[in-house]
Amino acid sequence: MKRMLMVSSVLCFGAGAALASTDACPGPVTAAINKAYPASTVESCKKEVEKGTTQYEVKVTTKQASKIEVDVAPDGKILQTEEKVDLKTVPKAVTDGFTAKYKDVKATGAEKQIKADGSIQYELKFGAGKKKKEVTFSESGKFLEEE
Repeated sequence: MKRMLMVSSVLCFGAGAALASTDACPGPVTAAINKAYPASTVESCKKEVEKGTTQYEVKVTTKQASKIEVDVAPDGKILQTEEKVDLKTVPKAVTDGFTAKYKDVKATGAEKQIKADGSIQYELKFGAGKKKKEVTFSESGKFLEEE
């Protein structure tokens, strides 16, 4: 009897965990990801509030095995797609803008961000430990923000 109770408890817990992960990503968000990235795998879906607006951060592995992060509104509108890129692929205008603003600093990583309107931005990372920073430039090299 104890064994049966234990098995049913484990089964119920497992079903609850599966439900919880499904609930994390609403239907419209999942549908948007499936439409934009067919045959992809959702690795995680996390609800967050960005500048007072609710959105979902969805980590996806595409069918080409690329790992991307997609920010999606609760209604399914894709707000932004982010993908890590090699620093060598960052446009010269962006690296020139970075060098002009941050003399004697070397970028340690880069992400390409595609906004809902199709515009492209690059986020460059630099620094170490508690002094890590991220800066965003437009594709033309215009400084946009520092975090």
